[in-house]
Amino acid sequence: MTKIDVERLFSELKRFKNILILAHDNPDPDAICTGTLLQDLFGRYGVKSTLAYGGVLRRRENLKMVEELKIDIRPIHSLNFSDFDGFALVDTQKLSGNHSLPEQIEANFTVDHHAVENSGNGLLLVNENVGASSTILVEYFEFLKEELTEAQATAYCYSILADTKEFSREYCDEDIVLYKKYIQLANLPQISRIKQAKKPLELYDFLKIAMEMKTLEQGVLMSYLGPVSMVDFVPEIADIFSGIESIDTVLIVGQAPDGDFVGSARTGLDQLDLSKILSNLARKHDGKGGGHHKMSGCKFKGNHQSFMRLFWEEVRGK
Repeated sequence: MTKIDVERLFSELKRFKNILILAHDNPDPDAICTGTLLQDLFGRYGVKSTLAYGGVLRRRENLKMVEELKIDIRPIHSLNFSDFDGFALVDTQKLSGNHSLPEQIEANFTVDHHAVENSGNGLLLVNENVGASSTILVEYFEFLKEELTEAQATAYCYSILADTKEFSREYCDEDIVLYKKYIQLANLPQISRIKQAKKPLELYDFLKIAMEMKTLEQGVLMSYLGPVSMVDFVPEIADIFSGIESIDTVLIVGQAPDGDFVGSARTGLDQLDLSKILSNLARKHDGKGGGHHKMSGCKFKGNHQSFMRLFWEEVRGK
């Protein structure tokens, strides 16, 4: 973080009076936390903003986080794009495809820790070396010598734990330094309540389906869930399987309520780049995908069996 970075942000903000901050669809803790930090940062420069999301907010831990920390995040269908003169994307980018910003609207600000895409002419606050998008904005607060509030520290610490799976995947030294600082300010009972939010019984119905439909060969587990009532079940089940011994790589696929397919992959192998693999395969199936080397997701159309077969061939060849 440099003085030039902060001056660029301030210079851009002068152009706007009311900004829509949009998290990726079905937002996770990092997207929610990053949105709240950006909203605070905008407010410090005198710019009004609203935090919103597309898709659904139904995963129990995420709902509990919003409830515990009293976060004002609104469904995009309750807002009008015409009410805003500026737009920001958090934890996603314009071309990622996993957000609800209309194609004709430019993202004036982007905060993300995924690989940089050709995301238009807006200001990019992107660092793919950090473990969470929220770390990028916490660095801004640090540079400005502004401390986080207890609620912000709690949101940040929980989000970095969730995104890095408690520092077991894709994090950097700065994530650890900032976590160690702000965990002292965070509300630990709140973090505990968020992590222990009760899960819906339906999740285990789909976990049973995943067990029955799984194929496991050479450390690669794949399973098709069929139609899912909640798309968050797909990555949640991928996380569960990724923690089982003898499994190196996981792909879980389900059919979303809109008829498209959603996929979520995990790996413990350094030589695999799941972001690249899912992005390329989704593109071949009229979809989009991306994320991280060891944790990625996608949405696609067509034949899920073809997609899963190609994934197996790609992973087995590495």
